[in-house]
Amino acid sequence: MTKPALTTKKPRKQHTPEFRQEALKLAKRIGVAAAARELSLYKSQLHNWRSKQQNQLSSSEREQEMSAEIARLKRQLAERDEELAILQNGRDILREAPEMKYVFIEKHQAEFNIKAMCRVFQ
Repeated sequence: MTKPALTTKKPRKQHTPEFRQEALKLAKRIGVAAAARELSLYKSQLHNWRSKQQNQLSSSEREQEMSAEIARLKRQLAERDEELAILQNGRDILREAPEMKYVFIEKHQAEFNIKAMCRVFQ
């Protein structure tokens, strides 16, 4: 009776992020199979690294889209706040003649945006 041979696992080789970037650049230039042969890697490693890199890029794109959306919503909120302040200051003017609205706009032009006041009083 023979004992089963103990198999020792080779420690996994850790590649630096710089090495991975260079390997992906090489794979883009000469192809995945050729780059894998040249660097003594598996093709699947290069494919995995590429997909991880694309996921990271897409997440940064999502972050940029979200920050643009947040900025747009902040501008919109500021416009609504200004319109509300105009309405609170000029609530009696809404029922008055147009000349009174013009007087209000002229009087408060330093305080509020003129376009916003015109939009509110339409």
